[in-house]
Amino acid sequence: MRPTALVLVALASLAAAAMAGRGGGGGGGGGEGRRPEARVRQGRLRGEWLETARRRVRYASFRAIPYAAPPLGPLRFKDPRPAARWAGVREATAWGAECTQLEGGQPKGAEDCLFLNVFVPPGAWAGAGAASAAGPLPVLVYFPGGAFVRGSSNRYGPDYFMEAGGALLVTVNYRLGVFGFLSLGTADVPGNAALKDQTLALRWVRDNIAAFGGDPARVTIFGQSAGGASVHAHVLSPLSAGLFGAAVSISGSMLAQWALPRDAALQRRRLLERAGCADGRPEVWAACLRTLPAYDLVKAGGSVDLMREMLRDQQIPFTPVVDGAVPGATPFLPDRPRRLISTGRFNRVPYVAGVTSGEVLHFMASAPANTPHFVEEGLANLTRQFKEQMAAALPAGLPLNASDLARDVYRPDSRSGQHVLERLVEAANDAFFVWPAALSTRLQSAFEPRQYLYYFDLDAGLDLRKPALMPFLKQIEGVPHGGDLFYMFRIPDANTTLPEKSIEMRTLRSYVQLILNIAITGKPTPQPVEGVLWPPYDSDADGAYLNFGTDLLSAKTALRKKQLMVWDLLSLLISNRHS
Repeated sequence: MRPTALVLVALASLAAAAMAGRGGGGGGGGGEGRRPEARVRQGRLRGEWLETARRRVRYASFRAIPYAAPPLGPLRFKDPRPAARWAGVREATAWGAECTQLEGGQPKGAEDCLFLNVFVPPGAWAGAGAASAAGPLPVLVYFPGGAFVRGSSNRYGPDYFMEAGGALLVTVNYRLGVFGFLSLGTADVPGNAALKDQTLALRWVRDNIAAFGGDPARVTIFGQSAGGASVHAHVLSPLSAGLFGAAVSISGSMLAQWALPRDAALQRRRLLERAGCADGRPEVWAACLRTLPAYDLVKAGGSVDLMREMLRDQQIPFTPVVDGAVPGATPFLPDRPRRLISTGRFNRVPYVAGVTSGEVLHFMASAPANTPHFVEEGLANLTRQFKEQMAAALPAGLPLNASDLARDVYRPDSRSGQHVLERLVEAANDAFFVWPAALSTRLQSAFEPRQYLYYFDLDAGLDLRKPALMPFLKQIEGVPHGGDLFYMFRIPDANTTLPEKSIEMRTLRSYVQLILNIAITGKPTPQPVEGVLWPPYDSDADGAYLNFGTDLLSAKTALRKKQLMVWDLLSLLISNRHS
């Protein structure tokens, strides 16, 4: 099923959705005494003590640790290789380079960017190579999002996890765009280099995290947007087996239509033409692309007008690919995601999938959606595509009129542009975020019962995304894409002075604690959080989920049942086309 124009605009602005500014501890102090040091396989590291901005909690910080060799020259597009050893003590007190990307149409960052950061909470540090008296702590590993073309681990402050304690936090850079996701369909450039970067980072954690007081046997991976889809890809990949024990996908799933290419050949051809490398065979293409300066290549691969390209091509420029049929390659995704899940070929670990209630609101801030004409046309396109694809998907003679069902489920209250816009947002949110998350937990629960679903619907004061929207979008209920990250990481300019008993701060503490609980016990609520137990998803019981809202937390069932039934029917088309 092709994405609608709205969602293509949405996914284009995923690239612009990276958090502004830099995260990382609130202040460079944190007390006197020796700076923390750790010995990893490559050599010695010297970090620093930092303090959180809100509670002035002291923690150990190690930044810009290389986990892979710089992917330069002949290593461009290649599977990553482990980082080399270094002599002496390496300073780990400044952020490493962001990976090469476009921002505002201008290139930034560097190819030598495969770094990770380790943050150690208070009470966990007992000296280099030694765990705390309580024993080694579990580890959280975070993969940031940005439409697979932008983003950086440097932008997410660890404060709230450090204040909660109980686990180490690792944040990871990985190659982006053409550098991380180009596929020429050859053993030389099979694709998925960025996902293999992440896998190598997980191997680094397995081999070295004990030096920081972490437990390599208790690693939980989590990520948001493209990072959430990446987490789901690791759940599906045999290359990542045994490297983590639980996974959390926030606003991203490999079952989402935007997570795989619609026409990889089109994007490859357009890149080669722009780069002046279109002549010859694949091995000639690769050699030519490797000669280009990084900033020239990122401009050829990303384009200054990314949004216009996505509207035209109906896909993100570079995404993960199914690489199981590439001769001579080591596949990361040996088959299509839904087929891997349906046949039980995935890593059976506790898995959490979550979405916000208004994901696409954030993206529409960058769309030309300020006229009734645009939204009316968008809804008409959605309905037309629905009718065509549903007719092709449903068995002949089935007594169901698909177009009537679509109109009933998403019928506007009136013909006003605002009401049509509300239904368009609702339909796009369901199709491209809510339904893939619910479907992944439902299908995986047939093989692994520890599957959990949540719906973040607290439209409150900590989120800076909603106030930044245009007035006509602010009127629509829902939490924009990335709005929940303000309840997980310290984001620059976010309000950190709200009262401790406010709904925002209680939600923040609950959100962080639920993720920590997964890391510590494999269950989000081994004990009630705010008086609520979060049961696993059970498809036989209408599917349990946790709701974040004005009543804080509540356990519910049948998330948007009538609406998601529409997309369940469309899934017949998806499975028929790719089975």
